[in-house]
Amino acid sequence: MPKKNPKHNSLHVQRKNQVMPHDVYIPGGPTRRVPGWASPQTREKSLRTQRKHLDILQNIEACIASIYADHPEMDDTQALAALRALLVAYSNGRDVPPPLSSLSQLPPLAFEIFVEVQQVLSLRITTNPLSRAYLRPILDSLECIIDSAQFWHNQGGTRGYLEYISQFL
Repeated sequence: MPKKNPKHNSLHVQRKNQVMPHDVYIPGGPTRRVPGWASPQTREKSLRTQRKHLDILQNIEACIASIYADHPEMDDTQALAALRALLVAYSNGRDVPPPLSSLSQLPPLAFEIFVEVQQVLSLRITTNPLSRAYLRPILDSLECIIDSAQFWHNQGGTRGYLEYISQFL
């Protein structure tokens, strides 16, 4: 009896094309898999990032919480849009901001978050003599925050993530 090729297994094909909860579309980029609470490996990576780069995580989330405090109408989707745009910008190996024209598709509050977080991260990069080496912790931190935002958005609704971080900052 011939062995079945796993690539032709209908279950395998179905899973390959299925969009998982931790797959996200990043504006201006491809669908990218970011850490999700779904697997133990990605959960462990998130915990390692939280332990190693708590300062970066707090800087980014403090910017988001500050803007949310000034604009209570803001929701999680705007924060997520800004975080994804930041991830794309820094994933391209850029330690300088992208042209503002490339950010025109962001909602106004997402743009405000993008600019404020980018300014904070720029200070961290310019004061670090190994600025290129410092991009990896920033990317890990952004992925961790996107993961958290998606989780708390799913748990708490349209402002679940923003309400969650606001209680700590």
